[in-house]
Amino acid sequence: MIKLFSCFKKNRQHPTLFTPKLDKQIPNFSLLHLLVVILMIWGCVRILTITLHTPMYGYSNNWDFIRVQSFHGCYPTNGIRGAYLDAPVSEYKLTGPIDHNYFYLTSEMLFTSLAINMSVLFNLLVGNPLTDFSLYSLGMLKSGFLIIIGIFLTLLFFRKNAGAGILSAAIFAILIADPMNTLYFNTLYYDSSVFIFNYLSMGLLLYILFFRERNRLLLGIVSLSLLMLGMSKVQYFLLPICMTAGFGILYWL
Repeated sequence: MIKLFSCFKKNRQHPTLFTPKLDKQIPNFSLLHLLVVILMIWGCVRILTITLHTPMYGYSNNWDFIRVQSFHGCYPTNGIRGAYLDAPVSEYKLTGPIDHNYFYLTSEMLFTSLAINMSVLFNLLVGNPLTDFSLYSLGMLKSGFLIIIGIFLTLLFFRKNAGAGILSAAIFAILIADPMNTLYFNTLYYDSSVFIFNYLSMGLLLYILFFRERNRLLLGIVSLSLLMLGMSKVQYFLLPICMTAGFGILYWL
């Protein structure tokens, strides 16, 4: 492991000289690949264990659900439209009144709108009422998105440096997949979008910083991710600006 991270330091100093040697140092499949696969599978299992659990795991509504509920007209089938702290409610109906007074534009609406449309399509195919909506569908969508991000970042780091790839997989399995984070997925809170786009933005910024990457596609993805992070909650609109400024200074040092 010490040798792996010494290579990482070498790559930091000579990024254009180190990459071609990777194929010689890492076989097509090795114990390092196996370790990364095991860590990623462990992380995926931790995430799905929370989001697919029956009865549903998630934070209960402290009233903040109203912003999303009033935008989509989406309310629990138990008839409660305010705070409900006893337990999370999984089943909703898309038949409630729409009131935009509580609403402000947020990247969370990307997930909720897509999940609702997917739910309507599924109900149409299986013959269920089109107004039925389960928070499980939202949790599964966010889980899938997070898992794709984790695999994407880990592959990026691993192809440059095995030690960095293993570290990325370990962070995903231990920190990112922690239930404290994923319990937000089966809810209508904005916090899950903060977490998801912060993870993607931070991961790509670190990759660009350490490996001095100037790939236009990656720059476009991180820019979009930072925009979504800034739009996640009002409290975080300055966070992408601070992150970009900080990483920009470190990049050009």
